[in-house]
Amino acid sequence: MKFQLILIWVNSLFFTLYGLGFIFLPNTLFSFITDSQLTSPSALIDIRATFGGMSLGLGIVLALFTLTPSNHRLGLWAILVIMLGMACSRSLGLLQENSANNMMFIYLVCEMIVALLALIALGYDRKMMQTKK
Repeated sequence: MKFQLILIWVNSLFFTLYGLGFIFLPNTLFSFITDSQLTSPSALIDIRATFGGMSLGLGIVLALFTLTPSNHRLGLWAILVIMLGMACSRSLGLLQENSANNMMFIYLVCEMIVALLALIALGYDRKMMQTKK
């Protein structure tokens, strides 16, 4: 149970910090990650809302899953679905664009690793539930 809880907390912390970073330093983070610049006020607003606000909200939701043991499994499923969604979408983008900076590949590997860890945690959780019966 400890591994599962740590995995949820680590993801919660990551998304919370990522969101705060994009709310307060959107140009800096966007430039670092994509090697490009946000050039319009609307782009800044959308990046703050999407990368910032949504990531912050996701971090808080993941933290809420840690409060009740009965919600831990749901938190792991959320992490798995989110990471697979990001990894599949990023893979599609990499295939379509035929060009990317190294951060896109680093993110893809991280997303796949976290998805695998969530899958392992879900399997471990199921085994623990079966031994309690």
